[in-house]
Amino acid sequence: MPDQSTTTPLHMRVITSPGTRAIVALAAGLIAGAALAHEQPGGGTAAGPDSSGSAAAASTSANTGNTSTGTGTSDADPATPAQQPINEQGISGELFHALLGLSMQNADYSGFPDEVITGYPADSSTWKKQDNPAPELPNIAAYQYYTDANDNGSPKNERTADGNFFLAQSNFFYHLNTGMKGSNSGSASEVFLNSSATIPVQVTDEGITLANTMKLEQETASQGPKTYELKADAPKGVSKMDFITFDTFVQSYKGTDNTNSGSYSVQVKKGDNPQQAKLCWYDSVGSVSRTVCQVWSVPGDWTFGKALNYDRTEVDDMRGYLPPTDFNPGARSFYWVTGPQTWPRL
Repeated sequence: MPDQSTTTPLHMRVITSPGTRAIVALAAGLIAGAALAHEQPGGGTAAGPDSSGSAAAASTSANTGNTSTGTGTSDADPATPAQQPINEQGISGELFHALLGLSMQNADYSGFPDEVITGYPADSSTWKKQDNPAPELPNIAAYQYYTDANDNGSPKNERTADGNFFLAQSNFFYHLNTGMKGSNSGSASEVFLNSSATIPVQVTDEGITLANTMKLEQETASQGPKTYELKADAPKGVSKMDFITFDTFVQSYKGTDNTNSGSYSVQVKKGDNPQQAKLCWYDSVGSVSRTVCQVWSVPGDWTFGKALNYDRTEVDDMRGYLPPTDFNPGARSFYWVTGPQTWPRL
């Protein structure tokens, strides 16, 4: 699990993985006054067919008062083109804000377009919906959304110009939900444990800060629903000018005692093409071991405030709490994928 700490604010910072630390530190040392080099720990292994790193636990506060504009752990690399929202190394801080802050709620806040939140059993190698899924497997729901700083159930009217998204541009609560949605055949017998995470996010003119606490409401295998309060070492600030390298954990949370163990963390992963990025959450708390990646494509003319193209959500659920299935003996992980946006792409 990566540690979190703070450094002196920089004009542009790079949030890096361990493998790039030495290169970044050398570049920073050669260019006088460019930055202060600071170690970014990391490591571990997380669930998911295309994922690596450590899953980290989460806990949320009832308000954003415990957040700050702290800059988080980073290294400086003046040569990194942070002005670009996405390149082959990673994404900009502004794009990370958009990945967290976009919500596809209906205009009247009545819910979400069913096509983009319903997850169907999927092939893990292609992330395509299975043509003939095992009838034992349920369909699921998987989606993110946000509420305003009072957590009153609806965002401010911050709709993007295309009309299909809200984008949080003031303090908000980030929510990520996964859960049962019904059967794909009418006879699903497998369970899928419901999970709902909430993380306070502070927004300033300089960027965003993820709180050092979060809340996770989640089902257990045998004891019903449970609420977990999880903590990170410090709030995590990401400025507009920051550059987040792929496969680097941006924020990690963990349980606070032996009865509240586990981890919940977030990183950005490279997509299938140069304009695609995945916002991935790793949940290893209680009975659940699950990876949820929301997959987005960045339009060529994208600037902050505009919408992105929503491609799908990928869910990898490692079901160690269940015995091997009769229809797939020895299987421990199952996969689900949602559909893409149904409206025109930008």
